[in-house]
Amino acid sequence: METASEAGMSNTVMCVLTDPEGTHLGSSMDIPQTAGPLQLTQLVNKFLNNQQQAVFRIRPVNRCSQTIAGHAEAVLCVSFSPDGKQLASVSGDTTVRLWDLNTETPLFTCKGHKNWVLSIAWSPDGKHLVSGSKSGELCCWNPKKGELDGNPLTGRKKWITGISWEPVHLSSPCRRFVTSSKDGDARIWDVTLKKSLICLSGHTLAVTCVKWGGDGIIYTGCQMHSFNAYYR
Repeated sequence: METASEAGMSNTVMCVLTDPEGTHLGSSMDIPQTAGPLQLTQLVNKFLNNQQQAVFRIRPVNRCSQTIAGHAEAVLCVSFSPDGKQLASVSGDTTVRLWDLNTETPLFTCKGHKNWVLSIAWSPDGKHLVSGSKSGELCCWNPKKGELDGNPLTGRKKWITGISWEPVHLSSPCRRFVTSSKDGDARIWDVTLKKSLICLSGHTLAVTCVKWGGDGIIYTGCQMHSFNAYYR
């Protein structure tokens, strides 16, 4: 933008818009020297024939859009598929259910647990689904078929409190996940080998939650009001 002014003649500044090579882009215009940011924006928009921005009012969601029935007992945990098209839910009725979110209808009722199902997590690539129960069992599911993928994984003494997958940018394809349990440990599992790889100890009471961070660090929280960080 080139500017020019003549002292003593006016309180305006003559402005000309130019491209990087210095070519004038249209005629000049006079801008008051006292113009603030709002006035300058209005003048430039008018000069460039820009349309005024529309103002939209966003209404808060204050009502339930749909109630989907199916479970016979309390729903204890849910997990969205990575593409956002499906929802997995677990319940005290010992089942895992998959739902189509577009049609809001059930896809599969997955049976394999013998006790309350407390937690569930979808792998980041959407190919695996793992659920954990009150008896300490883990079930691996094929979400495309709604079927068990191998036998249940055992090794926990008490119920599963959380499941978290290794982030896909750290390892692809997705194979490893970590679980927390009331027995005071966290364990890393391999969904392909169907076995426990590492036991992460250090807590003296129940581990209530677990998260595999994007930097590769595994974080666990326990009933002792503390967190542990495990570096992989």
